[in-house]
Amino acid sequence: MRVSSDSAVAVAPESMRAQEHREIDVATVTALLSAAARERLNGIEHFAAIESTNRHLLASEMPAAGRLRVALAEYQSAGRGRQGRRWLMPPGSGIALSAAWQFAAAPRALSTLSLAVGAAARRAIEDSTAISVGLKWPNDLILDGGKAGGILVEVEGQDSGACRVVAGIGINVSVPAEILANLSDMHGGARDLAGAHRGSAIDRARLAAALIERLVELFAGFADSGFAPYRGEWLAAHVLADAHVEIRSARGVAVGTVRGIDVDGALIVEDDAGARQRFLSGDVSVRESA
Repeated sequence: MRVSSDSAVAVAPESMRAQEHREIDVATVTALLSAAARERLNGIEHFAAIESTNRHLLASEMPAAGRLRVALAEYQSAGRGRQGRRWLMPPGSGIALSAAWQFAAAPRALSTLSLAVGAAARRAIEDSTAISVGLKWPNDLILDGGKAGGILVEVEGQDSGACRVVAGIGINVSVPAEILANLSDMHGGARDLAGAHRGSAIDRARLAAALIERLVELFAGFADSGFAPYRGEWLAAHVLADAHVEIRSARGVAVGTVRGIDVDGALIVEDDAGARQRFLSGDVSVRESA
């Protein structure tokens, strides 16, 4: 198992610097893992600053099939969300973790992997903090109506042969209030875990270890079980269940009521006439009642 700690050339701008913080200790994270998870671990890289943990792993050699490689960063200068949106986090104020995994062949349920990663992240947060977060299709972690984190899954080589996956997870842990107020353009704004803990400290090493543990569990079983072990929990935690929404996609703008997700992870939206549409991607927002 390879463990390293490096600093990339990116430097956090002064306006994004957080108060003094303790960096995540990789040895502590590793010690918190179960023996089964450590056996699957190819290595953990830790960066004081980097452009993007996802981009770093995509440009690196993939681990052997069945092994997990992890990149952790205190700060990302070019963190990304879905559809290329920029995702920023003050240094030391959250979790920026990406994990690379290689399947021997593309799983049949690959289109649901992002949803499964969201459910795995939800479990990890509850494991390590006892905080229960909601899920918003397709890739947001929700706390008290605001965005507490997000998921970005990127896939290479799914057409034939080995399938390489990098799953990125960003979580707001303890963000200065003046920055948190402007951190998300989502209706409801941004939230952090410390707020739900009434400001008390969150152990980021413990949270990182819980994420790795749950990602190993997910990836190791996904080829055989797919989304099935997560679907019921995901639906129960979905903050858009039965909500009246507007969805913007490549097909235009649609309005209707959310009626769950289907087996391939598509969002099902029913219009006022009772007709249902499936969406595999899109931006969803709740419509205010008239």
